Amino acid sequence: RTVPRTKHKATPLALPAPAAAIATTAAADAGASPVAGGWGGGGDGGGGGGGLPFVARDHIGELRAKLTQHGLEAYLERCLAEGFDDLHFLKTMPREEVLAIAKETLGMRPGHALKFYDWCVHDRA
Repeated sequence: RTVPRTKHKATPLALPAPAAAIATTAAADAGASPVAGGWGGGGDGGGGGGGLPFVARDHIGELRAKLTQHGLEAYLERCLAEGFDDLHFLKTMPREEVLAIAKETLGMRPGHALKFYDWCVHDRA
């Protein structure tokens, strides 16, 4: 017994436009800030369409709260720009590595780097 074949049309696969990635990179190169809302979505970590293309939006609110709570909010934009937006990830790293990143990559003063590690990353305050 033969099964009759049905005719169906294949649906084309929609891929993200490369132009969107280029536009995001261009916005970053032009100084657009995810915190100031330059990439859409307000940069507040909340919901809404569009917005931060490579930053996990749910981590921004936690990071902002911790930095603000301990007087380190000036480093928020640098943390996001360098990709250090997830405190849970930072908690998996050795102390010396986090301190080196804080000082060398994020530009923190030595005392601020210690605060960042002890109070923000490991909740010791």
